[in-house]
Amino acid sequence: MQPGAQPYSKRDWIYAGLAHPPGVLAHRRSATRLAAGSKLALIGDEHAAGMAPFLRQLAIDSGVGFRVEAETGACLERWQDRFAALLESKPTMVLVSLGSCSPMADVLPLLRRMLAAAQRAGTRLVWVRPPEEKAAKSFRVLLRAARIPSFHSEAIALPCPIAGKPSARGYAGWAGALWRWLS
Repeated sequence: MQPGAQPYSKRDWIYAGLAHPPGVLAHRRSATRLAAGSKLALIGDEHAAGMAPFLRQLAIDSGVGFRVEAETGACLERWQDRFAALLESKPTMVLVSLGSCSPMADVLPLLRRMLAAAQRAGTRLVWVRPPEEKAAKSFRVLLRAARIPSFHSEAIALPCPIAGKPSARGYAGWAGALWRWLS
């Protein structure tokens, strides 16, 4: 454990275990960390809304401030002005769970603008890739080109009774796996 890092809570282990793929012994940690006293903002679509209650509780357990702004059907292009306003609250990190309404060729400039705005505000920007392999693959290429770190949601086993729509257990597991990656 790194100096100043918080010990894992029982909730952290339980949530993360819900999405742990069978047969996998370890996972790669993020180079981006959240410590007690940090401020985390989560923005996005229905996936952000689904993870929010679980991330909120994990943040509380770790002494991290938490804010969420999510709406069903949201997409990257519609968040540009709201993202700038969110940065005024000086979050330590912004997690983004958004897809695009535009062709992928038009998305890279938007991603680069968001990253530049976050860097100017002293905020770390981290993308939460969608759990669907096909959608994650196209975003993975763009996020790498924009140099935005991203969580590999498509690599975890989420209970999804409806294609691409995790159950409550799936969202808890997704939030737990994401939190473990960030802490």
